Amino acid sequence: MSWPPKIGEPLPRAAQATGVREKLADYSLNPESEDGSPKAHGFALILGITIDHLDHLESEIRAGILTAAVKSLRENAIGRINCVVELPVRGVGEKSERTVNVRTVWELADEGSAPRLVSAFPKP
Repeated sequence: MSWPPKIGEPLPRAAQATGVREKLADYSLNPESEDGSPKAHGFALILGITIDHLDHLESEIRAGILTAAVKSLRENAIGRINCVVELPVRGVGEKSERTVNVRTVWELADEGSAPRLVSAFPKP
């Protein structure tokens, strides 16, 4: 894999991604999070996914990042690279027939680092 990653390539070291469960639980699916609550509302409204479906969303994201291509790149404030990857996620319950793209943002500290989840939210 080249460094820095390029748009259209797979996310480097996607199988070793870190922070997925923690970021989803504390931020993207947490309706009490000051910054994450709009994301939690979006997941619930669009896909029926709430904190009770944490395992489902984590599994969908982990599977999706193995094959989805990097959509955009940018340096972040501390000199690391953020990679945007959009991947399909299937809904649950009444929304189980629905699949929408979820935008995920991954931070890469350097060429050898595993990607760390920064954000995840549905893109209807």
